[in-house]
Amino acid sequence: MIQDYIQRLQGRLNVDQVLLFGSRASGDGLHQSDVDLAVISRDFQGMPWPRRLELLWGLWDYNVPGECFGYTPEEFDARQGELGFVGEIHRHGIPISTGA
Repeated sequence: MIQDYIQRLQGRLNVDQVLLFGSRASGDGLHQSDVDLAVISRDFQGMPWPRRLELLWGLWDYNVPGECFGYTPEEFDARQGELGFVGEIHRHGIPISTGA
């Protein structure tokens, strides 16, 4: 499912990296737990946040809930040391795809 989603993404974006985070990455996820993904792409440059979400969530068509968030490499790297959401992805996210 995740690899299929990444292939769908690569048909629409130049994907630099995809990271799995949240309960499925930590091993605490249940069968019904959602899939949390961070998608890093230079194509998000200048793209408004609502458009990014529309694109990413519009490609998710699976029986398992999913939440996907898109960042440019610069946005993602600039927030590396933060204590918040993106900082957690940096510290605990699992890279599942790099490059196209």
